[in-house]
Amino acid sequence: MTETPETRKSSSVWYVVVATLLIAFIPVAGWIAGLVMVWFSGVWRLREKVVATAVAPVVVLVIVAAFQGELVATIGYLLSPLFLLVGAWLLVVGLHRTGELSSKKGAS
Repeated sequence: MTETPETRKSSSVWYVVVATLLIAFIPVAGWIAGLVMVWFSGVWRLREKVVATAVAPVVVLVIVAAFQGELVATIGYLLSPLFLLVGAWLLVVGLHRTGELSSKKGAS
C-alpha cells in the first residue's frame, strides 16, 4: 500500500492529537509517553519541544522550593491546569503545522 500525502497528513493529525492528549490528561506515564512522541515527531520545532519538556519539572521545583516540601501533595493539583495548557498549546501548534487549522481554499 502506497502512502499518499492525504494519508500522511491524516496520520500526522492523529499523532498530534494522541501525543497532546497523553500530555494533557494522563499523569506521569502519559506525560512521558506524550513527550517521547513529541520528540520523535517533526511537527514541532526544537524550541517547542524544550518548552513542553521543561515546564512541568521547573514548576515542580519552584513549588517544592517555595513550600519546602510541606505541600508536596498539592503539586498534582497545581500542575493539572498546567498540563492542560501545555497540551492545548501543542495541539494548536501541531494542527496548524499539519494544515488542519489553516483556512480551506474554496470553502463557502
